[in-house]
Amino acid sequence: FLGTKGYPKPSDFDNFVSKHGGYDNAYTASEVTVYYGEVAQAAGFSEMKRLADFFSAPLFHDRYVEKEVHAINSEHLKNIQDPEARILAVMNSLADPDSPVSRFHTGNLETLYKAPMRNGTSPVDALKTYFRTHYCPSRMTVATYSSKPLGQQLQETMDTYGKIDAGDCKGKVETFKKPKPFPPSRMRRWVSILGTESQPSLWVQWQFADLTKEYPGQPFEYIYHVLSYDGVDSFSRVLSDSLGLATSMSVEQDMTSAGTSLYMIIRLTHLGRNSLQLVLELLYAYLSRLVHEGVNLELYKSLALVNRLE
Repeated sequence: FLGTKGYPKPSDFDNFVSKHGGYDNAYTASEVTVYYGEVAQAAGFSEMKRLADFFSAPLFHDRYVEKEVHAINSEHLKNIQDPEARILAVMNSLADPDSPVSRFHTGNLETLYKAPMRNGTSPVDALKTYFRTHYCPSRMTVATYSSKPLGQQLQETMDTYGKIDAGDCKGKVETFKKPKPFPPSRMRRWVSILGTESQPSLWVQWQFADLTKEYPGQPFEYIYHVLSYDGVDSFSRVLSDSLGLATSMSVEQDMTSAGTSLYMIIRLTHLGRNSLQLVLELLYAYLSRLVHEGVNLELYKSLALVNRLE
């Protein structure tokens, strides 16, 4: 949010949001960039006008673009010491080299500014070109959340985002779909990663098909529950309380057009670190038991009900 034609001051948007008791931010996932903000309802329409102008007439001043690249670089330097970021970067590097999944996922001062400048490419000009060829309404989705009547929210959206020029999006929409990042030949790997924490952990990855279209149905909710359940006599309690091999467990996922990666993360004790083969054998014995017993329909229905209520 570095200034637009209608609101040229680089700090204008952030100051407006802060003044009205809100916040704003943005993030780029694997295949989508999300901009979001929240303000007091009385300022909601004004906030929408200001944000919509960013997608209509951003200024991209040279000095502010470079400043933003330095902010991205600072985030990158922070992530270097982040244990989860380090682990995911190494695991992604094991993907097919021709897949975007295997590459550097964020950016730093070298890749976003210094290297292009050395090659005679202006980062600002490249940014303007990318905006012009990709940031079109046909590639955008807008969601509003308010206590205002839905009809009023829709009208305010049309009065702001509906005025954005249709543009001419000629830029190719890149996806992670092909080649498949983790075919069988890229799986079945054992990797030891130098960490930044004193407590070791064991990450196990499974690869599934692309389930993004199934997201509203939360297809992994049941799997999450049975893998991470921490109740009496659960797998988690057996590892921690009975055997002293772990302190906690969690399950995470990454869902893109490339497929869905499911990670089981077991935080190990010193004993567990020296008994990795045993931990894996116990995990797969538990999975075998789950497969043998089949889906617990009562549990499945209960989780579905909770999901609907949420």
